[in-house]
Amino acid sequence: MSYMVLPPDLLKRYQERGRFYNQTASKAEQIALCQFIRDGHLESQIRKSKKLYAAKAKCLCDAVRRIFGEKARTHLGDAGFLVLMELDSPLTSVEIAGHAAQAGVAVRPVESVGSLLEKQEHHFQEGYPKLLLSCASMGAERYEEALEVLKEVVYKKEK
Repeated sequence: MSYMVLPPDLLKRYQERGRFYNQTASKAEQIALCQFIRDGHLESQIRKSKKLYAAKAKCLCDAVRRIFGEKARTHLGDAGFLVLMELDSPLTSVEIAGHAAQAGVAVRPVESVGSLLEKQEHHFQEGYPKLLLSCASMGAERYEEALEVLKEVVYKKEK
């Protein structure tokens, strides 16, 4: 099953072409999903997921503190599974992400935190590279291993 939320200009195009597409989900599947949502099971799953990822994000923040100490700060994102990490390093976030990727660790460079954490009040370090870490991409038992690799990459390349 699928759905789309389209801006007005694309909605018009879809309405012109939509009749050429067939519904691929059976009526029974649609009714079952409707009942699943109506009975509150979807909300329950969302609450469980939020709780799980909030715990994983906290675990990731704790691991960053253990591995990087005073050289890093973390900020939790609204989504619950993203952690913004600031590093005390002369490298840029793009350079760090590139070196990390070569070492097998995926982090996303952040050039601006403006819209990322608008609703939360944080004090960001001017000039510090910022990276987005996802706690959803691996098990919590591997956080320290990945952070050790990231630390090695950041501070080896710095010298």
